[in-house]
Amino acid sequence: AATVEMHFLTNIGINCSAPAAISAALPFLAEEVLKHSSLSVGIIAYGNAFKVTTSEWLATERGGSADDGFSRFQINLPEDYDENGVIYPASYAKYAAEWTKIGARVIGGCCGCSPK
Repeated sequence: AATVEMHFLTNIGINCSAPAAISAALPFLAEEVLKHSSLSVGIIAYGNAFKVTTSEWLATERGGSADDGFSRFQINLPEDYDENGVIYPASYAKYAAEWTKIGARVIGGCCGCSPK
């Protein structure tokens, strides 16, 4: 396993991913940060608003193909997403609350998110 030198880090996080994927990965990141508890490194979580991967979303937006060689991670939580595959604000808030319990200090939104 690779060792990360954290002396100069102020924050580290997960960005541009489906909220459920962040919820799955964040505990592992938090555990690594806690191993270096003498440092004050904040955890960041910035999720996407849609249930397909960014590559699939970009391909759709551009009218192209999503077959770009990247692995795809599709979320199948219909109660969290509308008919267009965009997450409901209340569902995003549910994930954000979960992320704070895991240890995230900075929470925001990436692709597809808006203040609405």
